[in-house]
Amino acid sequence: MTFNDIAIAIANETRLRILAILDEHEAIEIGALARALGIAASTATHHIARLEHAGLVARVRCGRSALVESLGWVEILVHRKPFERIPESTHRLETARP
Repeated sequence: MTFNDIAIAIANETRLRILAILDEHEAIEIGALARALGIAASTATHHIARLEHAGLVARVRCGRSALVESLGWVEILVHRKPFERIPESTHRLETARP
């Protein structure tokens, strides 16, 4: 997983919607996820593969079904404000004059 993988994964609206749904559910069956998004299961699987490659989600087999679950990044990506993790001292660099 690289920063580029994550950036590509979250640059798509459908994948962001998947992450938002996973924020509400611990795990969800891929078919149910596809129905909630109004897309084909194969399309959902494609998007999940991208998220999985970025290390954001994992697929889990449960009998004949496949579930997708968050790997803990959903809270960070969905709820964090931009620049929230940048130390305050970095912000002062812009306003400081020599």
